[in-house]
Amino acid sequence: MLQMPGVKQLIADETFWKHTVGIACLQKAVCTGIEYCEGDSLSVSVLPRIWKHIEAKLDGTSLALYGFDEDVIVPILQAIQNS
Repeated sequence: MLQMPGVKQLIADETFWKHTVGIACLQKAVCTGIEYCEGDSLSVSVLPRIWKHIEAKLDGTSLALYGFDEDVIVPILQAIQNS
């Protein structure tokens, strides 16, 4: 039977922290976009600029620097472009 690593083992693993930083960077860019959308006085004309900001923060180069592999980068970029 395959045993799962303990919590201490997991948080001592460098890969865990690389993945955590990568996810945090993804969330930060999206959360910033959401923050700009909050409120009653938002003009719809601002939305394309917000998506451009997210695209700029989450381009292929930055995703690779965050530690994402190409098989993960492509779907992320497609999701951003399709939004």
